[in-house]
Amino acid sequence: MHRTLLYFQLSNEYMMAVAALRPASYELEEPFVNRSVQTIYRDSEAQTDPYSPPYTVKVGDVPEVLSLSTLTYGHGLPAGQKEVEMIERARERRKLEANLLDNSQLAGAKLLAYRKKMLDDAETQEWVRREKEIEE
Repeated sequence: MHRTLLYFQLSNEYMMAVAALRPASYELEEPFVNRSVQTIYRDSEAQTDPYSPPYTVKVGDVPEVLSLSTLTYGHGLPAGQKEVEMIERARERRKLEANLLDNSQLAGAKLLAYRKKMLDDAETQEWVRREKEIEE
């Protein structure tokens, strides 16, 4: 009578007890059998983006969170130094745009020159920042 014994992570005491009960003539060539399983799925495919609940926005309201929609888990999140700097630049840009819109009701050559200078300065700063980023 032939018996097949499968050992899967058994404790040493249990294995010794089983060996003591076995007849002396019964010997296993390899007491352990290792098997591995391969699937068509990869570990990287198992993790998905964290859940983002649906939301509604009031008319005329522009939440700052929506301006960060380009940041996703693994691509900008969790936020590092570059992402924080990008968020700060976006805030400054929105302040500038809001200031320009507030002054749009006023008319005059002096105000128009002031607005043009503000936009030129902002664009120059952006180009300087981009050049530094490229050099790094």
